[in-house]
Amino acid sequence: MGMINILRENTDAHYRYKMPSLTTKTEGRGNGIKTALPNIQEVAKALARPTTYITRFFGAELGTNSLCDEKNRRFLINGVHTQEELLELLYVFIEKFVLCPRCKNPETEIAAAKKTLTRKCSACGETSAVDPAHKLSAYILRNPPQTAEKTATKKTTGEQASEDKYIRFSQEIEKNTTDDDIAHAAALLNIRRDRAISVFVQTILKPCLVDRLAKRIFLLQQWIETDADTSALLGGVERVAAKNKDRRSGLIPAVLQLLFTHEIVDEETLAHWKQTYNTSYVSRQDALENRHAARIFFEWLENSD
Repeated sequence: MGMINILRENTDAHYRYKMPSLTTKTEGRGNGIKTALPNIQEVAKALARPTTYITRFFGAELGTNSLCDEKNRRFLINGVHTQEELLELLYVFIEKFVLCPRCKNPETEIAAAKKTLTRKCSACGETSAVDPAHKLSAYILRNPPQTAEKTATKKTTGEQASEDKYIRFSQEIEKNTTDDDIAHAAALLNIRRDRAISVFVQTILKPCLVDRLAKRIFLLQQWIETDADTSALLGGVERVAAKNKDRRSGLIPAVLQLLFTHEIVDEETLAHWKQTYNTSYVSRQDALENRHAARIFFEWLENSD
């Protein structure tokens, strides 16, 4: 089962947010024929939405009945529907009920209050309204998502640790420990290397002090191995710049020059970064402004050849 990008317009192979490709299976015959969704629970988990929301959305869009049997992991839609047809509808669901309309980040939470649904984006902080006219909106209001407190009480130890470990890792970095201590903390917390790199650079650059990053260059040289690692590094830098817009014009060129000079990223990688927009970390607008700020670095790079 392959993984595909949650944001359809993003074709970057290293895009951070992915979901399993939806699978379908035809069951029954005649008037009782149905389309089963074998992996819809995995898709729902990747989107951080209840499985029932997606299944009922399909039913509403197709004008047919749907069946959600969570106990037996059975999710069905009346009639025959192709994988391509339902994947197209899934992307409509993502647009309407998952993505932040401002930055297109899928890290949003739906909240229901006083017959109104909103999406709160954890990436840019935007709170946006959810289409109240859609049939699914009425269902969500009757069956609102669990609050953070209720969800937390039902989380397994592993799930809770997964959320906490990035905070703990950032705290370890702030202790001004050695490079070995930081690398050991990432390994101890079982953090994937590319994510460790992203958290690391965002923590180190939080005060927008490039000198702090310069002191950790050796660690980055040891860490960066793959394109995904480099993407995480540059994405982390972009997120810091987006959160500190008044310092962006100085921060971006200085960091890029530091990374290039120490051979952490090469000219080809930077040229690719300049021409593409990875919205996994920032909005498209911030990505554009980051690249505009980088023009000083690229002028320096061109003149240094």
